[in-house]
Amino acid sequence: MKISIDKSILWRALDQVSKVMSTRTIIPILSEILVIANDEGLSLTGGDGDVYLRTKIAADDFQLIRPGSVTIPGRRFLDIVKKLKDVIDITVDGTMIGIKSGRSQFEMVGMEPEEYPSFDGELGQTVKITGQTLKDLVSKTSFATYTKEDAPILTGLRIRSTEEGIEVTGTDRHRLSKTSGISEDGFEFETVVGASALNELIKIIPDKEKVNLSFFKGKFIVNTDSFVFSSRVLEGPYPDVDSITPRIFVSEVTVNTQELIDALEGVDIFAKEQKMCLVKMKAGEEIELISESDKGKANEFVSIKELKGEEFRIAFNAKFALSALKSIDTQETTINYTGRMSPLVIKGLGNETDTHLILPYRTEV
Repeated sequence: MKISIDKSILWRALDQVSKVMSTRTIIPILSEILVIANDEGLSLTGGDGDVYLRTKIAADDFQLIRPGSVTIPGRRFLDIVKKLKDVIDITVDGTMIGIKSGRSQFEMVGMEPEEYPSFDGELGQTVKITGQTLKDLVSKTSFATYTKEDAPILTGLRIRSTEEGIEVTGTDRHRLSKTSGISEDGFEFETVVGASALNELIKIIPDKEKVNLSFFKGKFIVNTDSFVFSSRVLEGPYPDVDSITPRIFVSEVTVNTQELIDALEGVDIFAKEQKMCLVKMKAGEEIELISESDKGKANEFVSIKELKGEEFRIAFNAKFALSALKSIDTQETTINYTGRMSPLVIKGLGNETDTHLILPYRTEV
């Protein structure tokens, strides 16, 4: 194999692939990047055993001198290309790799490309959405997922597709965030995909690019004009989140979103010193937020735009509430109360697609 390619084009592809590569792996080949050059173009593939990403560089964007394939040590490849400038020449003889740019020259030993795990990018039936829609679906829900490995299913996002659209839900059993978006050519499927992998994926998707989603042979596959992403889905029963969202509320409070965020950040100074990050809220003529620790106490007040129903008191996790509020893109927010030990429901005023639930704490408020 022998190619010549502009540094900026190669770096962009390498940067994408690096998002899914593990820094620690017990399988040596997974620390490598699979490079294939032929008349159809140049592809680079990286992964960690569960998640893979293959970039696609068009034939017009590099010079193919001799087709071929090889695996190249991933992190070393990234470090070298990052340092180089202008045009980069890559020559492969067996598993010996030569990289040259200007007066800089490097030699490495790769591995046989046949040893790299097979990458199944077959799509099957697809759902089409925009890159911006996928970014919104993931960013508005992934913060609510579990981060420990003792409950793997909760580290994922539930993705549900219907003919009407696509819905994504994240939960750690103490909070829940759910949102939906418009899709084209919708068909019904439901699966759970790791939130951490999806968070890396949305970093590289252009907002306006069309994205094809597919659930096929136990894999969740995302295909764009520039890359193919494949992730093993998470197995196991997902919590019955559809039945826990309250439909009838005792009270509903409307407040300015940013004012509530500012107040919660104030009481969080002391709340975060507790294990439960607890804040108490009293809603009446205004909202009062209270937090305390053995280091001190904080009180913040927020003006109420409108209160429907009765006054109420409740205690909850300040961090959970802040994460939900910071994903809301409307100027005003509604807080729906259904009882001292029922989920608190937070929604952007007028936004019917995004819903955030937070379980309260049993405490004197």
